[in-house]
Amino acid sequence: DHFAARRPCDAAVEDASGAWSYEQLRVASHRAAALLCLHGLHRAAAPAPCWAERPLAPRPLVVLAPRGNEFMALCLGAWRLGLPVSALSCDMADVALEMSRNAQAFR
Repeated sequence: DHFAARRPCDAAVEDASGAWSYEQLRVASHRAAALLCLHGLHRAAAPAPCWAERPLAPRPLVVLAPRGNEFMALCLGAWRLGLPVSALSCDMADVALEMSRNAQAFR
């Protein structure tokens, strides 16, 4: 929001489809946050596990998507809601490494 307010037209993120300005990214992240809330995903809906088992923290939102503008908007939207994000890859060049890394995230 800081950069969207001060430099709204500057490029914030870029992928193969083109660049999004800070303002476009801000708007998209607010839409993503609203969509997550609509589906019941927000900090209050993701309570922390029992303190005796794990540190106090909400459950992370796992994002498995190609890297790009929408990926960034979704991550920012989750962070707006106070949700931690576990970002996984589905477009790494080394498929074996990708599968190993993603499997480790679910342990």
